[in-house]
Amino acid sequence: MFSGNRYLTKRIHEELPLFLQLFLWNCIAELPVPKDYLQIFRLSGAGSQQIIMHSQEVPPYEKRYQFAVPFSPVTAKIYVISEYDANQKPYATMLFADCLLYTSDAADDRISVD
Repeated sequence: MFSGNRYLTKRIHEELPLFLQLFLWNCIAELPVPKDYLQIFRLSGAGSQQIIMHSQEVPPYEKRYQFAVPFSPVTAKIYVISEYDANQKPYATMLFADCLLYTSDAADDRISVD
């Protein structure tokens, strides 16, 4: 899981700083347990500190990150979902949890990050 192409929704591209996008992809790449198809990131802030809670359900995993950022901390819930296309090629999509919508039109809203 989480091999193959990586995609972002337009909103992630426009609203989530690139540094945080790359940080979240790296959290998944370095996961010390088998990866669930759904990775969950809860972002919040405290002053100039960005707080990220990374979790998955199976197997259970949770890790907290906190670090200073040179921008206003982001508050959001983000999903990264690993799937397979019609040719059984894996890909992953990063999206805000509050805009979870999968239709044929949603595929047009992805931006490749490979």
